Amino acid sequence: MAPARQGERRVPELDRDPALPLLELPGPVVALPGRAETLATRLRAGDPPVIGRIQDGRLLLDPRTLDDDAVDAVVAAVAVALAA
Repeated sequence: MAPARQGERRVPELDRDPALPLLELPGPVVALPGRAETLATRLRAGDPPVIGRIQDGRLLLDPRTLDDDAVDAVVAAVAVALAA
């Protein structure tokens, strides 16, 4: 690693993708029924777009990422995606 110039900080390079979380925090998730890939596609294309993660063949939504004002809109988007 090159030395830092004045006013510049250097951090060590990561041996993994920097977009991956450094720490997995346990917490609640909502597992949606149905085909995970299909639901994920429908939710991403919805209004508002809803992004989840697929794990063990299930689409998981993390409610910790929502503020109180977004809950009703996400619930409606999920209902539309499940009904399609």
